[in-house]
Amino acid sequence: MKGWRPLIGIIVFFFINASAIRILQLSSRELYLGKKFSEAFLSPHLNRIISVSEEYIDEIIEYKNTHLSVKKVNLFMHSSRIGSVLTILNASQIQATEDRLRRKLYHKGHVSKYRFSDLVTASPCMLSCIQEAKAYTKTDANMMIVGESGTGKELMGQSVHNESARAKYNCVAVNCAALLENLLESELFGYA
Repeated sequence: MKGWRPLIGIIVFFFINASAIRILQLSSRELYLGKKFSEAFLSPHLNRIISVSEEYIDEIIEYKNTHLSVKKVNLFMHSSRIGSVLTILNASQIQATEDRLRRKLYHKGHVSKYRFSDLVTASPCMLSCIQEAKAYTKTDANMMIVGESGTGKELMGQSVHNESARAKYNCVAVNCAALLENLLESELFGYA
């Protein structure tokens, strides 16, 4: 592979994009290319994350006057680590996205409108699925409903909610596929 150099104890920048420069409050990408990571950043948190040998790291760290969500994935070639990729998000951006999502869900009403009687089907497979879902309404178990787009996952979820002991409480639909991993974690489990 042309231009490939193995990693030998020194972590050097080969690429940094404009978003990372903005988030990390740096001046220009050319100033950092080819420099040791530890020389480019005076942040002990970032230096620790990039230098540890763990294959995957996902942390929230303090950086200058903010908090960053940092994910690191090591790159390997022929079983040897040749580098790492850092994905960095500003925590305030994550919080702003979460706030927009919460407002959107709030305006949606958190009210389940559909019941099993609203589900119209002649498919034996779907009728079996509805019967199984009705059985789950009698338990306090969690359900995960999966399926292709447009198959009625939210209708099924609202029907289950309306038939369950929790029918008098809010029903909040969250499209997990549309959320970042960190945002999904805080949406479901709150801030730690």
